[in-house]
Amino acid sequence: MTWQAYPVGLGTATGYILLANLKPHPDFLTQIEIGLFILNMIVFFGTTSLLAVQLVLYPRQFKRVAFDPNKNSFIPTFVLVLATLIVGTVNYGPKVGVTPEELIVIFWIYVAIAICVAFTVLTIWFSSPRNPTASMTPAWAFPVFPLLLSGVVTFNVLRIVPLSDPRAVSIFVTGLLMFGAGAFMCLFYLAIFLLRIMTTGFLDGHQANGAFIAAGPPGFSALILFNMGKIASKLFPLHSLISPNAGEIVFAGCIFVGIMLTGCSAVLFVMAVIPYWARLHKHLNEILGCWATTFPNIGLILSLKFLGDTFDSKVFYAFQTTLTIMVFCVYLIVLSLTILAVWKGLILMSDDKAVYMDSVGLSDEKMELMEKNEHGSAAASDHKH
Repeated sequence: MTWQAYPVGLGTATGYILLANLKPHPDFLTQIEIGLFILNMIVFFGTTSLLAVQLVLYPRQFKRVAFDPNKNSFIPTFVLVLATLIVGTVNYGPKVGVTPEELIVIFWIYVAIAICVAFTVLTIWFSSPRNPTASMTPAWAFPVFPLLLSGVVTFNVLRIVPLSDPRAVSIFVTGLLMFGAGAFMCLFYLAIFLLRIMTTGFLDGHQANGAFIAAGPPGFSALILFNMGKIASKLFPLHSLISPNAGEIVFAGCIFVGIMLTGCSAVLFVMAVIPYWARLHKHLNEILGCWATTFPNIGLILSLKFLGDTFDSKVFYAFQTTLTIMVFCVYLIVLSLTILAVWKGLILMSDDKAVYMDSVGLSDEKMELMEKNEHGSAAASDHKH
């Protein structure tokens, strides 16, 4: 079990979040959404439980996964799935008795977890050197994604928490603060990513999936700005913040910037789609990377919906519906292939070296020393011959 299992939950969340925002919205879709929400909870708690068991029974393997540069960037996806579960709770929880007070507690728990995970993973990442122009992918920005998605959690929680409540101001400011930290850090990562593809060309192999992640930060930023601006237009007058017209001014500015970010997200999405099939390695053991083709597109698609609502444009609704259907079909295909890969034992399985090390009780340091001695002996033998 690795942290790469959490994107399965992110892809599942993509289904119920996109379906919930379709217009028109037939009643039968709600049942599908609730089913996907429950499936997401099962994936989340199942993955978390198995990783906890791994930590207790096979601590060396857990440490190897946590410090593997190819896998530890997925640690923050734990927090991202948690954010999608909060969105689902907001959508379906009030019907079963979830209260605004409980959502406020959940919000602050998310904030604490997001900060702890983001800075812990950043510390691990910045402790060893990397060559960004040769190997950088948008997945490198995962450590700051929990901060970015704090904005999504914020405007969803404020859909239920009354804006007249004084605590709504604290939630709004905290969410905006964390969103700003994550959004600007992602902007820096995207600049490095564009430099990388200018230097080495489009991503290929399993990295081709990661190109879709690049469309996520500007898309989610646009979505967050749209909704936070709309909330500000109501929240500021209620609490007499800044000035009488401050809320409307903020809303107008958010729409202006959000439209530009939506355009940026669309460009990055198209740049990921065009070379995708030609560059992708069609290997079933790399199927977990394909989940990156689903979740990052939520921001772009829901931003199109917001523009359709704001400007009363059927064109934006048409794009939203088309992309929703496409992404949901991709979700079903990737889910089927993931189940097949698990059935064949091609993913979420430790290699023979890791199993041997755990079975005989060897530490990573001792194994590395043995390998160096073997290589040294082989080199000396070759030299003698």
